[in-house]
Amino acid sequence: MISVLIADDHGLFRKGIIKILNDSGKCQVTGEAENGQELIKKYFILKPDVVLVDISMPGISGIDAFIEIMKMDKSVKALFLTMHDDEEYIYKIFKEGGRGLINKNYLEEDLFKIIQKVYKGEFCFGEKWSPDMMSQIKSSGFRESDSHKNRQYIDSLSEREREIFLLIGNGYSSTQIADKLSIAKRTVDTHRTHLYDKLGVNSFHGLFKLAVEFNISRRKEQ
Repeated sequence: MISVLIADDHGLFRKGIIKILNDSGKCQVTGEAENGQELIKKYFILKPDVVLVDISMPGISGIDAFIEIMKMDKSVKALFLTMHDDEEYIYKIFKEGGRGLINKNYLEEDLFKIIQKVYKGEFCFGEKWSPDMMSQIKSSGFRESDSHKNRQYIDSLSEREREIFLLIGNGYSSTQIADKLSIAKRTVDTHRTHLYDKLGVNSFHGLFKLAVEFNISRRKEQ
């Protein structure tokens, strides 16, 4: 039985999720909070297996509350809820140590399965971001200085290479990039080989990690 603490400022939504989880017979909601401050307090009282937390709450946001909890308990496993699963949220949550993000529109169908994965220590950020890909990035850590150090090399990329580089950082596969840009997959793979040479990386993992770090850096500057 997985114990869950849910934090969301909408009472009816919260009650609905509690019913779904308790009725599953495999989860037990041991507490609920309606804001970030209450989440922090109840977490250390209840010590749940998984925290299910809305990103946007009044006062202390869900992400900021999670960051505060992380300062005192690095083992916390948090799954975030949102109406807008944009990449900027994924970057922020992943960088701060969150395990996953789920769109509220798909909760009833997938919620327990995702909570189960988070409980086991897996990452759940949607189909584009495979658990293996996220685990590899996390294990090597985020060193944002890397993206600044390589900025001169990134600036030297052609317009098309830069476009593909940014899409790689957004989690797109070669096939998805080809479809999005209306070019052949073989052309994408050729550009990817050029990116290896120009950026001094020798694996897709290294290229992907650099692209994610660069995207995080760009968003902070905007």
